[in-house]
Amino acid sequence: YPLRRQRQMCIRDSLTIDARIQVIAEKALRDANIGRGSVVVIEPNSGEVLAMASVPSYDPNRFIPTISEENWEVYQSNPVIPLLNRATSGYAPGSTYKIVTALAGCLSGITNSRWNCSGSVTYGRPMKCWIASKGGSHGGLDLSSAIKQSCNCFFYQYGNKAGLDNIEKVGQMMGLGSSSGIELDEEDSGSLVLPGHKWTRQNKPNENSRSPGFVANVSIGQGLVQASPLQMANVAATVANGGRAYPVHLLRRVVDGLQVVVENQPRPRVDFVAEKFVTQAQFELVRRGMWKVVNEDGGTAKGARMANVEVSGKTGTAQFLRSGKVDNHTWFIAFAPYDKPKFAICAFVQGGKSGGATAAPLVKRILEQALALE
Repeated sequence: YPLRRQRQMCIRDSLTIDARIQVIAEKALRDANIGRGSVVVIEPNSGEVLAMASVPSYDPNRFIPTISEENWEVYQSNPVIPLLNRATSGYAPGSTYKIVTALAGCLSGITNSRWNCSGSVTYGRPMKCWIASKGGSHGGLDLSSAIKQSCNCFFYQYGNKAGLDNIEKVGQMMGLGSSSGIELDEEDSGSLVLPGHKWTRQNKPNENSRSPGFVANVSIGQGLVQASPLQMANVAATVANGGRAYPVHLLRRVVDGLQVVVENQPRPRVDFVAEKFVTQAQFELVRRGMWKVVNEDGGTAKGARMANVEVSGKTGTAQFLRSGKVDNHTWFIAFAPYDKPKFAICAFVQGGKSGGATAAPLVKRILEQALALE
C-alpha cells in the first residue's frame, strides 16, 4: 500500500493552459463588463488551448467538500446561468461561419467568381443583406472583399453554388457538428450542430435542406447551425496556420516520476493544402479576406486594429431573442500576427451590439497583452 500510494503521488499532468494568458482573458472579460460570454485562445500550430474563460463564473470553493442546498439553489435559479461553460456550448455563429462557407467554395472551385449584392436575394422570399437596413448595397464583390464587407448576399449565392455537401464536408474537417474531444466532461455536444442533408432529415424532418433558402441561412451561420467558441477559435487557428486543422486539447503530457507516460503530439486531422483539398492560392484568398476585415477601410472590425501588429479576423452577429427581447450573439474570431501567427482567438458576447463593436475590441485588448508578454 505505501508503494502504491507513493507511485500515485508521482504521477502528474502537464496542461496547455498558460496562466498568464488565462488571467489576461478573464480580466479582459470583466473589465469590459461582459455579462455573458466567453474567450478561447489557441496556439495555432498545435491545437493547444492557452486560455478558456466564461462569464458569469462561480466560486469553486463552494463545492468543497460539498455545496450547500442554499448555494446550489442560488446557482440553479440564476437567470444568467453561471454554471454554464459558454466556451464549450453551441450557439449560432453568425458571419464567422462565412469562413467555413468560403472554404467550401474552394472545394467546388468557385473562389474566383464574383457575385452581386443589390441589398437582397430572393429565394421564395427576399433575404436581405445587413447593409440593406442602411439603405445601401455592396455591388459586385470577389471572395476576399465579401469577407471584408461580411456581405450576406454574396454568401447566399456563393454558398448555394458551393453546395451544402461541401459546407458540411469542410465543417467536419474542422471538427464542427460534434464533440471536439477536449478533455472536459462539460462540453455540450448536443448543442453542436452541422446541419447537412442527413442530419436535417433525421432531426428536423419538416425542414427542406435542399431549398436555396435553407442553404443560404446555413451559409451565413444562422438557421440550424450551432458551434461553440472553442470550435470557432479552432477555425481561426486553421486559417492562421495555412490549413492544418488540429484537434484542440488541454492535456500536454502525463509524467510518472521522470518517465513520460502520455505525450500529446500535435497531428492535424486534415491539412487542406497538403492533401490538395484547397490550393495555397485559394487559401490565401480567405486569409487575405480576414486581413482586410481589420486593416482596410470599410472592414467590419476596425476596433481590433493594432498599430504594430497585423491582426486578421471575422466578425459575426447572430440575431437572437431572449424572453421576447433582442439578445444578439456577437462574435469575433482572429489570429495574429498575420505572417507568423502566435495566437488564434474567439470572443463571444451575448447581448452585444455587434461583433465589430463588442467582441473585436475585447480581442484587441487580449492580443495586446498576450503579445506583450514576449
